[in-house]
Amino acid sequence: MAKAQKQELAVIDFTQFSVAQLPELKGKKEEIKSVIEANPIVEIVDNATYESAKKSRTAVKTLRTGLEKEQKDVKKKIKECVLDIVDKEYDTLVLGVKSAEQSRQEPIDAWETKKEQERQEKARLEQERIDGIKTKISDYVASWKEAFSFMVFGSIKEVSDNFHESNNTFNKTALQEFDVLFDREISTLTELLENKISTLEEQEKIRVDNLLIQEKNAEQSLIQEWQRTWNANIDTLSVSDIVDVKSVLVKSKLANLKHYVSGYEEIFASTEKRLNSQIEFVSKAEEQRIAQEKLEQEKKEFEEKQAEAKFKERIAIFKDLGLEFGNFNGANACYGNQDLNLFYTALYITDAPDDRFEEIVLEIKQKIKESKSPVEEIEVVAEEVEPKIEYVVPRNVLPSNTTDNIDEIANNDAFIQEVEFEETWDSIKNDLSLKFDLKNEFVSISVVFEYLKENYNVPAKKQ
Repeated sequence: MAKAQKQELAVIDFTQFSVAQLPELKGKKEEIKSVIEANPIVEIVDNATYESAKKSRTAVKTLRTGLEKEQKDVKKKIKECVLDIVDKEYDTLVLGVKSAEQSRQEPIDAWETKKEQERQEKARLEQERIDGIKTKISDYVASWKEAFSFMVFGSIKEVSDNFHESNNTFNKTALQEFDVLFDREISTLTELLENKISTLEEQEKIRVDNLLIQEKNAEQSLIQEWQRTWNANIDTLSVSDIVDVKSVLVKSKLANLKHYVSGYEEIFASTEKRLNSQIEFVSKAEEQRIAQEKLEQEKKEFEEKQAEAKFKERIAIFKDLGLEFGNFNGANACYGNQDLNLFYTALYITDAPDDRFEEIVLEIKQKIKESKSPVEEIEVVAEEVEPKIEYVVPRNVLPSNTTDNIDEIANNDAFIQEVEFEETWDSIKNDLSLKFDLKNEFVSISVVFEYLKENYNVPAKKQ
C-alpha cells in the first residue's frame, strides 16, 4: 500500500475566532428581527384580538425554543469535533511528560523529606527543652500550692520562711529565657500565700473569739446553775439542814473562774448573806413552832381538864337530881330516869352549852316537881310516839379519866343510841355549833343545809 501523502495542517489561531464564522449564526439576527416584527404586540379588546395575541406570542416562543435547541446542537458539535479531540491529545502529551517529571521529583522529595525530618527533630528537641523548663516551673508552683493548701495557722511562719528561702536559692539560669515566666509565677504564689495567711489569721481570730464566747457562756451557765441550785436550797431550807449548810456552801464555791471572778464573788457574798438570813428565819420559825406547839399542848391539856371537870360537875348534878347511868328502855349508855322518862347521852352532857345545860337542869327539876304532884285523870286520845333519833358517838369525843361506866363507853369504837326525846331548835343550834364555826362568814349555807338534810327529818311548817 502506498504511503499516504503527508498533509500539512493549517495553524488555527483561536484568538482570532469569531462566532460569525459559524454557519448556524449567519443571518440569524435578521431572521429573529423578521419574526418579531411579523408578530407584534396585540391589544386585546375582544376574542378576535385575544386569538391574534396568542398567535403572535406562540410565534415568538417557537423562535426562542428553536434558538435554545440550536445552541445545544452547536455546543455539542464543537465539543465532539474540537474540545474532546484537544483533551485527548493533551492528556497523551501530559502523560508522557509526567514520567519525566516524576524521575526528576524523586530526589527532590528525598532531600526535602530529609530536611523536614531534621527540622522536626530540631523542633522536637526544642519543644522538649521548653516543656522541660515549663514542667520544672509548673512542678515548683504545684508543690508550693499544695504546701499552701495544707498550711494551718500554726505553720504559717515555717511555710512562709521556707517559701522565700526556696525562691532566693532557686537556680534561675537553668530556666534560660523562661526566667521571666518563673518570676511571674513567684509573684502569683506570693500573692496566693499572702491571701492564705490573711484567711488563716481571720479564721484564727474567729476561732479564738468563738472559744472565748464559749468559755464565757459556759462559765456564765455554771455560775447561773450554781446560783439556781443554792436559791432552791435556801428556799427549801429546813431545820435539819442548818447544821452543815454553811460548810456545804463554802465547799461548793466555784474555782478556776477566768472571766466572771468579781461578778461571782458578788453573787457568792449575796448568796451567803441570803443563806444567813434564811438560817435566822428558819431558826426563829422553829422556835416559834416549838413555842406554839407547847402553847397548844398546854391549852389542850387545860381544855381537857376543864372539860373533865365540867363533865364530872354535870354528872354530879345529874346524880343529885336522881339520874343514873345505864341502859334505859333500849337506849344504851345514858344518864336518865326511867320514871321521869328522861334520857341524856354522855356526849350531850359534855358538849351542851352552859345555858342549854342550865335549861336542861331546870327541865329536869320541873319534871321532878310535876312527878311529885297528883296526876289528874285525862282522856287519852292516842299515844304520841316520840321520834327516835340516832346518835353516833365516836370514841375520841369522850373525856378521859371518867368513871368506870364512862370508860366502858369509851372502849367501844362507835355505837348507835336511840334516845327518845324531842329535838328543839336550841338542841339543833347546839349540834350545828359543834359541827361548824357559825361565826365564820365563809361557812356556806348550802353546806349547813346539806348537814341538816342528812341528820334531821324534814320539819313541819308553822300554821
